[in-house]
Amino acid sequence: MSGSNKPLAVHSDTKRLLSVVVHRPDPGIEWVTPSNADSLLYDDIVFLPQMMDQHHRFLEVMAAVVGPEGIIEFQDLLQEILQDDVVRGQLLEVVTSFEKITRKQADYLKRLPPVSLAAALISGLVPGINQPILPPLPNHIFTRDIGVVVNHSFITCIAGKSARKRESILAWFVAHYHPLFTGSGEHRTQFVDLCKDPQQLLETLLDSDLAIEGGDIMVIDSKNLFIGCSLRTNKYSIERITEILFELKVVERVTMIDIPKHPNCIHLDTLFTQISEKDFVYYAPFLEEKLSITQYRGGLDQSVSYT
Repeated sequence: MSGSNKPLAVHSDTKRLLSVVVHRPDPGIEWVTPSNADSLLYDDIVFLPQMMDQHHRFLEVMAAVVGPEGIIEFQDLLQEILQDDVVRGQLLEVVTSFEKITRKQADYLKRLPPVSLAAALISGLVPGINQPILPPLPNHIFTRDIGVVVNHSFITCIAGKSARKRESILAWFVAHYHPLFTGSGEHRTQFVDLCKDPQQLLETLLDSDLAIEGGDIMVIDSKNLFIGCSLRTNKYSIERITEILFELKVVERVTMIDIPKHPNCIHLDTLFTQISEKDFVYYAPFLEEKLSITQYRGGLDQSVSYT
């Protein structure tokens, strides 16, 4: 497996970007239809070739910032951890149980080489079969949502929506088993987890009360984190994560911002984005509403509320 000698480190969302994890639009997106678009969290049907072209241009812009070597494809990371038979077996066991696929389908997946298996686990498609063997993951292009680096720690997110839960499985395994994320020695990554092992991961995914996505988490600076309470991230999960963050001494303050629960306000970062240490870009109607804000200072019992 490829890795990096550099430890994970993000002390602010506005510091220089060094690398980015992406996922290029895959053929599974073509299985988004008018009848299943809503359940797959799509407002409209997309044209895959055009989407691929737009994403390619986006990557060209990103490469100009971080260099071509700074663009990391998630599917490649997944393929690399699948070369480990133990990891492969554990991951497939969780996916099989969660997706409730047949034994025949599970056996077929087990026989696929890592490159084909990685593609199948994301797109749902396998060579020689016309129908998806797994539901597609058309939202996986939004890789910001699956995990967040805060200082030298990694928050593994848990999607609340069924259409994104397999993304949480794949992201959890990549984060915990790929050397790019695990680190080593004194640079070993500290994980902020709602689950500690693969079996607990399955139980966590089935917990309907848990929902937290990276689009709601902002690293303001090394001591302060903003988390939006939104359609995709709830208060219960924010408080669970906050407890762990304080226990591990990752940050000193977590500010929870209750944002409007509208379909066009999915995440905090769609309404409010930091662009420098002191400057933010915001959607004007967002700040016209009365907001409920709670700042936790070292513990859930040490909070200040603002409205």
